[in-house]
Amino acid sequence: MKEAAFITKGSQPINRYFTDHMLSKGCMVTTLFDDSSEADAYYASLADDVKDRFFPICGIPEQSADIVDMIEQAIQQMGGLHYLIHGIDVINEEEQYERNAVQFGISMESLFRDLFLYNRSVGSYMARKKEGRIVFPLLSDVLYYIDCPNSPILNHGKIAMMKTLAKELAPFRIAVNAVTFGYHTAMPSSLNTKEIKHRQEIHALKPYLPQMEEMFPILNLLMQAPAHLISGQNLHVGAGLDTVI
Repeated sequence: MKEAAFITKGSQPINRYFTDHMLSKGCMVTTLFDDSSEADAYYASLADDVKDRFFPICGIPEQSADIVDMIEQAIQQMGGLHYLIHGIDVINEEEQYERNAVQFGISMESLFRDLFLYNRSVGSYMARKKEGRIVFPLLSDVLYYIDCPNSPILNHGKIAMMKTLAKELAPFRIAVNAVTFGYHTAMPSSLNTKEIKHRQEIHALKPYLPQMEEMFPILNLLMQAPAHLISGQNLHVGAGLDTVI
């Protein structure tokens, strides 16, 4: 049986790299989109030989039952589930906070609630099978300061959630990790490559900006490494990241 992956936040262009990558590895992939027009546009862009392995689910979940139904639908149409990839949240938290601080707090709470529900549903299934990988891709906090919509608040909350979940699922041979992407050419930023390099010279001397796909070997590592060896980790990849000790 082919391996199967469930990917959230498919409406964000940066998260389509994850769908592209998992399809290129021969996996069956279910990606969650906000509406059907986005899913249709992505499906039309795929090569004919991978279309039969792509299963979009459309709609924004509004309650716990919706998320459970989405996971069950994905498992049924793919015949299983081996990977959960939490799509990167692309938001401008400063702008949202200044517009309405109360609503910003509510939206943050809602995002973490959804993460918890996805993890609970998928984790329960993987625990019964005693296999699986859950990955939290993140954009480095430093990108927030060069006009890249990013959320340090979500980043640190996701890392804390990842570490807790890794401990809970370790007895079931399920690895839970994060991967933090640094400067790269696919950043959803209004800056061009020259401007990005100019701003990041405080971190390195004109560092090379990799393509998003060039950083995926670290993602492959998290997908393949034994759960008892690598779990509860936040691995950093990309130019311009500070050293983590």
